[in-house]
Amino acid sequence: LSHDPDIMIVALGANDGLRGYDPRVTYESLDSILRTLDTRGIVTVFAGIEVPWFQSVPMVRAFHDTFTRLAREHPRAIYV
Repeated sequence: LSHDPDIMIVALGANDGLRGYDPRVTYESLDSILRTLDTRGIVTVFAGIEVPWFQSVPMVRAFHDTFTRLAREHPRAIYV
């Protein structure tokens, strides 16, 4: 942010899913990042991350839901 960017790509959370971290922690971190970028008026491209199939089904769903929730809550970010 010290370089005053016009656009940012946020593609974070894959390691959280691979390590089995609580999706709520991932949500809180990404929510904070997206809010900060929006407040500064920075165009944001937000990449959805899918947890690999070898994780438990509840974990796969929880991470999917986390990213789609963030996309809904941050409509100014371009969700891919």
